[in-house]
Amino acid sequence: MGKIFILNILFSVLYSFFSFAQKKDSVQFNNAIQYGEVSDNEGHIYKTVVLDNKTWLAENLRVTKYKNGEEIPTTEKNKNITKESNPKYYWSYNGIDSISNIYGNLYTWYVVQDPRGICPDGYRIPSDLDWISLINTLDGSIMAGDKLKEKYFNHWMKPNSNATNESGFSALPGGYREMDGKYYVLGFKGYWWSSKKNYISMVWNTGLVYNIDILERLEHIKKNGLSVRCVK
Repeated sequence: MGKIFILNILFSVLYSFFSFAQKKDSVQFNNAIQYGEVSDNEGHIYKTVVLDNKTWLAENLRVTKYKNGEEIPTTEKNKNITKESNPKYYWSYNGIDSISNIYGNLYTWYVVQDPRGICPDGYRIPSDLDWISLINTLDGSIMAGDKLKEKYFNHWMKPNSNATNESGFSALPGGYREMDGKYYVLGFKGYWWSSKKNYISMVWNTGLVYNIDILERLEHIKKNGLSVRCVK
């Protein structure tokens, strides 16, 4: 844990130095892909892409309300929620709202599971099987990462050298929020929730990293804030 903590601190410092979120104000999509569009209940419009016979959002979710119009709570950016039992919150990365315009918001797993729903009409949170099937469609975890990640270095830290975004998924490194109120790895890593409940305090998620090609299936603490993609 000590090494992981030190690495996370290093990533955060490097992010502050390079200021990724200020480089470009929009996602870089694959111009060879014919995208669709869908809007959420707040009027945000997302590009969509058909993969594995399903329609996926090609951008990270940005909602601040449930589908019934009720607000999703948030907190001051660094509030420690470790002792809360079922925290339902969203945050912009490090409390900077403009970052959410590109990378989307970060949500606890308890928001993802709330029956009021956060995905656009007809869409849902992907299951673990949805992620696995998508990965297999893109030739397995060793190859899928490059095909999912946005190209170049507008939002990903170098090297990101093999990223092609062949799939049109345009995955971004939105980082995550620890339940203790610290934010990590924007520009370096992206994590997306699965709907599947795993262990009591952990759940499966899918992750991508700036300097390796492999797409990872990981476990994350449910009280942490992660990105969300929806699927139909």
